[in-house]
Amino acid sequence: MRQVKAARVLSVIAAAALAAGPLPAAAASPVAAVPPAAVTGEADTPATVAGATTVRLAAAGHADQATGTHTVMTEVGETPATVAGATTTRSGGAGRAPATPAGVAGIGSASFTQDGGAPVEVAPLAVCSLSGPTANTAAEVSVPGLRFGGGDSTCVTTVVDPGDHITATAVEAKGRGFRLSALVPAGGPRLGFDYYRVGCTATRDGTVANWEAGGVAGFGELPNPVPVNHRQDITTAEGVVLATVTFNEIVTPQRPDGSMALTMARIRFQPESGITGEVVVGAAACSPTP
Repeated sequence: MRQVKAARVLSVIAAAALAAGPLPAAAASPVAAVPPAAVTGEADTPATVAGATTVRLAAAGHADQATGTHTVMTEVGETPATVAGATTTRSGGAGRAPATPAGVAGIGSASFTQDGGAPVEVAPLAVCSLSGPTANTAAEVSVPGLRFGGGDSTCVTTVVDPGDHITATAVEAKGRGFRLSALVPAGGPRLGFDYYRVGCTATRDGTVANWEAGGVAGFGELPNPVPVNHRQDITTAEGVVLATVTFNEIVTPQRPDGSMALTMARIRFQPESGITGEVVVGAAACSPTP
């Protein structure tokens, strides 16, 4: 990942608690809830953004014992060129069926309708799964107001100890040339990523998820680092909110089991846009191995 020589080094540590509410539907099918034209960065937007979070569960696995840290150290200038990070969950409980798939990844999908227009549907693209297909590829898809430039994914199981049947898993999806122009008629910006990557790895001890995106455009100034479940409003020049974007969206089960689902960016249209629905860009999920 490219970094910029800087006058200072930024190190951020932020606590994060696990949600104790009901498991969102996205956790059961993170890629289905997920969803790329040349995109140029904007002056108020980092050229590259990435997410990284660590969540460790106590041995008993109780939610009230869960703690989280978000630690990132990166060289920055006045405007960050790189923001980095990763998400880790560690499980102490045993014998519970994970609420998250063993391992899936995909580059994205979309479902939205503009006022008076036909519904726009893009089925999950380049989806892989540890249960098959273990590799997938998607060509460019272009629909009114939205373009995915294509991408690929891999889902791999590695035998660490054949004698004891111990395995490790890794799932990853890479997309390119994402652009959303559906907000332009309402006075909004074009949103885009030149490239993006999401991944999730798992062992018997827990899971680690991470993401990055480059050529970020139209989202405004993003924090460095991007915290978990960071919400960014997309507005007109007059400040009217047309959409909200959740970056680094993390979903964990109500009863922690070490699994997680990561969505890089979920774009939800707001009423003032004249559009209903959402677009999700980059998702991966995994559970601890047996």
